[in-house]
Amino acid sequence: MRHRGYQHDPHRVRDPGRQSTRIRLEGAGAKALYEFYPTRDMIRDEFDAIWRAQSAHHPALLTPEAHDALAKVLFRQRDLKPPKIGKCTFVPGEERLPKALPSVEARETYERLAHLRISEGARSERGLTPGERDALASVLLSEGKMTYAKMRKALKLGGGARINFEQAGETEMKGSLTGKLLLKANHFGPRWLTLDWPQRDAFVAKLLDEQDPETLVARLVREDGLSEEAARECATIPLADGYSRLGATANAAIFDALKNEREADGGLVTYAEAVRRAGQDREPPWHHSDERDGEIFARLPYYRQVLQRHVLPGSMDDKDRGDAAAFWGRIMNPTVHIGLNQLRRVVNALIARFGAPDQIVVELARELKLNAEQKEREQKQNRENRDANEKRIAKLAELGVPDTGENRARLKLYEEQQRAGDGVALCPFSGRAIGIAQVFTSDIEVEHILPRSRTLDDSAANKVLCFREMNRLKRGKSPFEAFGDKPEWGDIVARADKLPNNKRWRFKPDAMKRFEEEGGFLARQLNETKYLSRIAKAYLGKVCDPDQIYVTPGTLTGLLRGKWGLNSLLGDANRKNRTDHRHHAIDAIVIGAMTRALLQSLARDAGRAEQSEFDAVLGKISWPFEDFRDAVRASLGKLVVSNKPEHGKGGALHKDNPFGLITDQKEAEEIGNLVRRRPLIDLTCGEIDVVRDPILRANLQAVVAPFRDGKGAVSKPNEKSYAAALAAFAVCRACSRAWR
Repeated sequence: MRHRGYQHDPHRVRDPGRQSTRIRLEGAGAKALYEFYPTRDMIRDEFDAIWRAQSAHHPALLTPEAHDALAKVLFRQRDLKPPKIGKCTFVPGEERLPKALPSVEARETYERLAHLRISEGARSERGLTPGERDALASVLLSEGKMTYAKMRKALKLGGGARINFEQAGETEMKGSLTGKLLLKANHFGPRWLTLDWPQRDAFVAKLLDEQDPETLVARLVREDGLSEEAARECATIPLADGYSRLGATANAAIFDALKNEREADGGLVTYAEAVRRAGQDREPPWHHSDERDGEIFARLPYYRQVLQRHVLPGSMDDKDRGDAAAFWGRIMNPTVHIGLNQLRRVVNALIARFGAPDQIVVELARELKLNAEQKEREQKQNRENRDANEKRIAKLAELGVPDTGENRARLKLYEEQQRAGDGVALCPFSGRAIGIAQVFTSDIEVEHILPRSRTLDDSAANKVLCFREMNRLKRGKSPFEAFGDKPEWGDIVARADKLPNNKRWRFKPDAMKRFEEEGGFLARQLNETKYLSRIAKAYLGKVCDPDQIYVTPGTLTGLLRGKWGLNSLLGDANRKNRTDHRHHAIDAIVIGAMTRALLQSLARDAGRAEQSEFDAVLGKISWPFEDFRDAVRASLGKLVVSNKPEHGKGGALHKDNPFGLITDQKEAEEIGNLVRRRPLIDLTCGEIDVVRDPILRANLQAVVAPFRDGKGAVSKPNEKSYAAALAAFAVCRACSRAWR
């Protein structure tokens, strides 16, 4: 397919001369890339432009009817599969409700208000009275939000009164955005408040489900008595994305309990108590966090069969019975999915050999109990993060850009690079300024500094904004690997030095080596490990009494491992040796040696002690029994580590086409006996003289001749000119080949 330069977006044009070029796929397999992407909209616009130009010369043939018929064939798309919706936490047979439904927003508002606490002076904190709660809820459900300053005034609180959420750094409480918008006079209007919750949900469900705008407007006029203008306004309101954790039955029952149930002292019931009361006559009774159903299995089944509230449903089709993940469903996080499957294998093997477990301990990587100073520091950081995020949301609204996680992340990176560039956000690799309007276009891409394909690091610390063409040049390389031998490397380093430290080191020549020495990806997945540990506890409760399953903090495990001198069993220093996978066995031994009483004691003492005093806390702990260390050493000597393959049987055995053998003796004497492929723009001055194709070699030598010195090398002042000439030659050659 040939594509003439797209006039509405000059950054998409490969050839600055605006000559026609071929949209060429470069590379193969997972590394195949386009220099630019011809989007569907671009091609549709070009089709329309060509039709308009040619229909003037052939009006009888190129009719509007012919245009529509041909466009329908060319641009038809299959409807996307509807996304799978998870099941209700308490009624597994029901799908979760969309978050945009008014009854869901109202239930979450009442839930939040039930947890609000007020403290006045030295008096103990109290919750809201039912009257106070209803007054605040009325505002939140009609105005969409309420600042805590306004809330304080509405409750007539004294100057010394404190609200718990405000103390944590919040400035306002969210309510019903949907209700706020629909209450506008030019939308649904005040009549909205006369509808009951099922009627309100039914109305918003139309806005969510009806795909055709005109059909939606007609339905709102016909079914809800709206004027066409009001119907169009209602049809275009922004609605919250995602789904609640509850289905219709549970949402209605828990909402009713939150509104109408009272504690013995007349106070409001919290979410946990509302769940208990709403589901106390169910089988099994509902609990906000305890997933036990009284059934204990002899062996662990596939996790989706017993952890339904955590997993999207599968096909439940007989043809998929051979694939448990396809039939029952799976957790989408691959680390957690693999971890739970491996856990099932290990636990079932242990049960087969030793019988049902009496107690199970899981290590959870989390921080120690925080002391007062640490808590204050964490709360301050949370407040700062929240304030910054709210400013970004406001900025997106000002720019008319959708408030999505992707756009907030892009804006955060833009702000970071703007600070680094003294008020101007610069692409780290090209040095070109990035305008705020460009940030959310396809011209700018989020680039992983260290290639994600090699590090699996998708953290914000590994991301920057850059121009699309620089991303194509960098590809799957570190910054030094991609640009270290280029004339512009010094400028790239200078720009990188102004970035935060957690990004700056990634531009260094040894960045990839440092990453691997620090444990690589596997050692960095603490967030996934935390989630995996929590869900593993619920999973293991299906083969053991849930009250006999507890989680130990990984930090304590590490401290005890070092205090007992167990790290030195795998190395010369008393540090954890992650290269020897027997360190997992040592962790398991330490976990097994810790009693519940010891765990509680350590956590309590750590919470009271400052970091400098914590060694004294550990100094009181003796070995579990005499000769403990020698017993551990003996056990380690019997272990054989079994590694799970990182890759399957498919794929290449080695990198494709790394070298080719030159068998012609004369040619081998001239340029060497091995040949390999290199992009033209990456050729060094010395490599040009050994290009295999004699015609191409001569052309390249002619292009770079003006920049060479008497020894055939390129002097430093000419490096940029040399690179520019080579790039221009590469573009011209690509254009020439496109029209052969």
